[in-house]
Amino acid sequence: MASISQASVFCLCAVLVSLAQANDQITETETSGPLFDIREFFSSNLELWVYNSTEETKGEPLCRYDANYNITGNSTFFKRYSGKTQSVDSPQPTLLKGNFLNWNDNKTILFDSLELYKEGTPETFNSYEVYEYAGNNLQCAVVSALKFGSSMDPSETKMIHELRLNGSALKTPEIDPECWKIFNFILKDLKRTTKSSYSPTCKEKLL
Repeated sequence: MASISQASVFCLCAVLVSLAQANDQITETETSGPLFDIREFFSSNLELWVYNSTEETKGEPLCRYDANYNITGNSTFFKRYSGKTQSVDSPQPTLLKGNFLNWNDNKTILFDSLELYKEGTPETFNSYEVYEYAGNNLQCAVVSALKFGSSMDPSETKMIHELRLNGSALKTPEIDPECWKIFNFILKDLKRTTKSSYSPTCKEKLL
């Protein structure tokens, strides 16, 4: 059996510490967790757009959405479209595989999160996404995403909180008040602010 280097052990331990810290940042609210198994949310084959995010995009409006879900058992494949609004031209989507997880050990809901992998790339692991809220009207979701850098170094790990909307809700973004309530609660509780927001220009360029 091959021995594990000290560097590898250190890296693994550091990542586990990052996961523990991230778990602390995923906030329990009075309505913590989605209202139902998130597989139902994905099986509706929505266009799920990022509307507000704590991720820094260096002055560029947010421009990202997921679509074309294919669910098999406890996993899903889907395409993530993204790009800078000033330079998006025939964007090529990233194909992602998501394994459904029970992050919060929820006793009433089977799956509330995804472990995401990039398909067709050498460095496949991408992130964890935990659904703090997914309304049963399928219009809005609050997501906490734990993103790792390519080296898996904790210094490159980012915790991002996002408000995501069904494409049909972009013109009426506050169609699900509970969704906004939970998103704002998380921002206030963690002393975070949104860094970037959706722009209609994005949809024009990505679609």
